[in-house]
Amino acid sequence: MKSSESAFGIFSFSRNKNFEAVGIGEYGCESEYSISFCKGSFYVVVESFFSDSDIRNARKEFARYIENNIEEKGGIPEIFNNFRDKNSISNTEKYINGIISLNNILFISDENILDIGISGIGAYREYTISERSVRVILVKYNKNPERIFNNTISFFQKNNDYIDYSREQDIRIWKKNGKYFLLKKVNNYIICVFDVQKVKDGVNIISGLF
Repeated sequence: MKSSESAFGIFSFSRNKNFEAVGIGEYGCESEYSISFCKGSFYVVVESFFSDSDIRNARKEFARYIENNIEEKGGIPEIFNNFRDKNSISNTEKYINGIISLNNILFISDENILDIGISGIGAYREYTISERSVRVILVKYNKNPERIFNNTISFFQKNNDYIDYSREQDIRIWKKNGKYFLLKKVNNYIICVFDVQKVKDGVNIISGLF
């Protein structure tokens, strides 16, 4: 890939949170028929057509051989450092660098209203609070965060599918299909919390960032 961030990005979308973590590469996982991992700017998939123990062991040995021949170092993109670990769900992190990757997680519009991949890059993570699910997207901008934030608010205000439930000046709240969507700008970041069953869960997550 063009960078270690891109390699982690494609890995993050290929893995399933139910896959078994495997200590190969900087981040790796294993399913019944494959091992995938990222290291430096490399994204690697080793597949097999069978899943008996001999095949799985050979597949793992081959993956380790490839890993040992990659000298580059990378790691999880820095934007993920803003997430807290409490109540988070393992292996749900995804790196978002364009409208296609965003729409795979959360479809808002055919238009790239959050300007991801142009003015900013995003990160995604899932949480569980009191057995209730909360999903979070954090976008970091290198320019125009205020304009993008206002344009996003304007989009929701014009969309009749979303009911405005805003009760706090710095957190905008909408409701759609029985669940809440929260939006807040902090410096050059925009925080989106969605699929929220109770507003306090979303506010709690937002308050724990930064």
